[in-house]
Amino acid sequence: MEISYVKSCQIPINMRIKINSVDVGKAMRAPPSSLEMLRQPLLEFSPWADSKKAADLLVQCQVFDGRFPFSLQVETAFKEMRERWDWYEWLELPVLVSDLPRNATLVFTVWDSKIPGEMFCIGTTSVRLFDANGEMNTGMKNLRLVEDPNREDTPEIKKIVHQLNELDLKQSKYQQGQTEQVAWMDGIVFGQIGKLTDNLKNESKSPYLNIQFPTFKYGSDNLSVLYYEQGYVSYYTYPRNPRHCRLYDPSAGMENIVEKKHLALARSLRAGLDDRDIRPNAAIKKKLSEIMEYPPTTVLTGSELDLFWKHRHYLSEHTAALTKFVKCINWDNPDQKKVAKHMLKEWAVLDAETALELLGPSFTVPEVRQYAVKRLGESSDDDLMLYLLQLVQALKYEPFTPDTFTFNEAHYSDDFDMVVQQQQKASATAGAVKTADEGSTRKQSTGSKETLSKADTTSQASVGSSNTTAATVSVASSNTTAATADAASVGSAAALASTAAAEAVGANTSSTEGSGSLLDLLIQRASSNLVLATSLYWFLKVECESSSDQQQQQQRSSHNNGSSDSKSSICQYALDSLLSTLRSGDKSSRYTAHCLSRQTKLVETLVAKVQEMRGKSTRDQKVRFLKNSLADPELEVAHFPQPLPLLLDPTVMVTGVDLDSVRVFKSALEPCKLSFITVAGEGSADGSEPAAPLYHTIFKVGDDLRQDQLILQLITLLERLLLRENLDLKLTPYRVLATAPKHGFVQFIDAAVIAEILREDGSILNFLRKKQADPDAPLGISPQVLDNYIRSCAGYCIITYILGVGDRHHDNLMLTSDGCFFHIDFGYILGRDPKPMPPLIKLSRDITDGMGGQGSEHYQQFRQLCRTTFLSLRRHANLVLNLFSLMVGASIPDIALEPEKAVKKVQDRLHLDLTDEQASSKILSVLHDSANAVMEAVAENLHRFTQYIRN
Repeated sequence: MEISYVKSCQIPINMRIKINSVDVGKAMRAPPSSLEMLRQPLLEFSPWADSKKAADLLVQCQVFDGRFPFSLQVETAFKEMRERWDWYEWLELPVLVSDLPRNATLVFTVWDSKIPGEMFCIGTTSVRLFDANGEMNTGMKNLRLVEDPNREDTPEIKKIVHQLNELDLKQSKYQQGQTEQVAWMDGIVFGQIGKLTDNLKNESKSPYLNIQFPTFKYGSDNLSVLYYEQGYVSYYTYPRNPRHCRLYDPSAGMENIVEKKHLALARSLRAGLDDRDIRPNAAIKKKLSEIMEYPPTTVLTGSELDLFWKHRHYLSEHTAALTKFVKCINWDNPDQKKVAKHMLKEWAVLDAETALELLGPSFTVPEVRQYAVKRLGESSDDDLMLYLLQLVQALKYEPFTPDTFTFNEAHYSDDFDMVVQQQQKASATAGAVKTADEGSTRKQSTGSKETLSKADTTSQASVGSSNTTAATVSVASSNTTAATADAASVGSAAALASTAAAEAVGANTSSTEGSGSLLDLLIQRASSNLVLATSLYWFLKVECESSSDQQQQQQRSSHNNGSSDSKSSICQYALDSLLSTLRSGDKSSRYTAHCLSRQTKLVETLVAKVQEMRGKSTRDQKVRFLKNSLADPELEVAHFPQPLPLLLDPTVMVTGVDLDSVRVFKSALEPCKLSFITVAGEGSADGSEPAAPLYHTIFKVGDDLRQDQLILQLITLLERLLLRENLDLKLTPYRVLATAPKHGFVQFIDAAVIAEILREDGSILNFLRKKQADPDAPLGISPQVLDNYIRSCAGYCIITYILGVGDRHHDNLMLTSDGCFFHIDFGYILGRDPKPMPPLIKLSRDITDGMGGQGSEHYQQFRQLCRTTFLSLRRHANLVLNLFSLMVGASIPDIALEPEKAVKKVQDRLHLDLTDEQASSKILSVLHDSANAVMEAVAENLHRFTQYIRN
């Protein structure tokens, strides 16, 4: 006998149960006595007073896991009963079949309102969803209702219940096809079974609930549902007469030798020269196109991989097919590897956005990663800046072990001015010694000859030992001979130090030169670009500190698997290589290293002063202390000795911190507003210098800004993609830079909080009218300002929906005076939200009223912009997913919670399984539901009340 079955974990639909009827018996339906009606006159209006009418019963159902509730309660809908309590209603339980536990139990409770306004329990009962063999119950069940589940039944009642269960079991076998069906006999038998069942129920004098379990079908075949938990491994005992036999397969998870042989034969036959002439037909072309459109997270089947190999020459003309082709290669097979390397050279040129996928954790083959780096090398520095945060994470997946590279550290001076002074002093000393009397009796030592590729390269090297001694050396050009010096000048020790430093730099350069690694590309670009070098330095520095913190936590908890050590080593090696290359490069590179050193010192000073500031009691004292501390000339914070590239935006040169603008915000972490003085302009026509503008920032200590940094980077990237399609949504991607896992800078934007606008002006329209009034324009607002508001609302609605930004309320929504709307504070992403039942998009009535209401033409324009934006970003889904996949190993809080599901969550929000028409309807439906969400208004009022109490 063949039995078709399905695993419970493969059914991602809600569990359903059918409530058929309740039979309370004759004794339970006795009408109230005259004495009861005198005591409670309302009984006159109760259905129980009318023997011809059934009472209004209510059946509740809930799933329990053992003794604990596993789901919320569901109940039957109201239905006016006549003579019997019949519902025949399917209840949908708020739990998926795939999520049901092994010992799931359905608990039913029947309630009656015999007295209006009061409910009392008629009885309760329960039934297991899965039997002892792990098979889900099927068919109809008669469940006896009891008032006290803990009271033991009498032997007579137990006998009746056993007989009823036997009848239910026989009917269940009949419905599953396990009993031969005879049409003329079945009617007679079921009639007798019905009479017998009624008699047994009357004898028990107990109410009974009749339910029906769902039936799962595949075509015309009924499927048995077997409990199975994905990834669960256990050893089973074998019952004597099992209905389903479950065996342990020792070969599970091992390589299939038959499939391996088939693959080897198939690939060897298709590796000949005739493969170039193979052209797919229309059906195969359609299938190949579908496979190429798969998201990067899709796992290809064996037949799909084989199909890609067969038509590799045809697919080599399609850039999108390369990432799928790489997946079908067995890189341990020398023949396939040789063919793949040859195909990489013939393949259509891959763009940088697609090449990012080849740098992910799934691609560890050096040849593939080098090909991706080569494609990235063709991008401009501006494009690399867009992906730099992810490229730093991609370094962790490089084929690197602590023993792969031996970095011989050469510490160079961080003070650029000191290097110049040492160079001048060494030159003067060399000239004096050269003109000195050669017949002098004082001993002289001759230094070694040093040569570098550039004539003006000068460095200060330090060689570490048990007693660290620093020696300053001057490196001249190839035509300059090292001068001899006396004991007070540079001696033989300095010459040895210079030689060791030069050899270290040369070894480091030669070890990575020409290898085509990602680190080489980043360092090469950073050496000639101050902006890129600044961002790369801080990204690497934060990663090193984060890895160090993780290692300390693992050592304390004794759970260190060694993987974090490798990641920490590659990040530290990358940081050391960057600094070594900059400090040993040309003048501009050394200047970049000098600026990075000054930036680091500035950050350390600010962190120390902010921590000291928190010891003060009042806010005025804190502001006063911070101003006085930063005014100290020795700290060089209020006035820099030389202009310094700003950390947030290295294209801006600053000369110090404006002490008059220092503020301390009222917050738990007490962030500080620091305004940097930028370099003044060229001057006015009368020769007077114009006042230098200020660059306003917020410096936070104790807050992890890496998640905000990621979201703002993605918003900047998505804005660039939309601008390529001539879709300007007036976004405000302000800058965020984490300088450590627990402190960093945020760009301060002059804008008003929506909550403050509603409190002071009453509505967004009143605020915009006050800032940009135009009596002749619609809504009394300047058309450009209104257009800015509509476009920015549409952009942020779609982007926050795709990224799953949560905890949205009016205190983290901002609005500028020119109508640009934007979000701040991205502490919850990927669908996480501290509030219950939040809307998928933050679109409150106050926001829509700023467009004239949901019935206005401006709101329809907003909906159309949302639709266009969503469809545009769906076309770049692979880029977004690739960027998120590279961030899986980062210590981003919301990604680290479920790293294996992070990319899938973003993919689900993009709805890649839908057509453009279906996706348009979906996003418009989400907008409608969010704009009319009731819980959103309740949560907003509750948040407003909480803030009022807190302040």
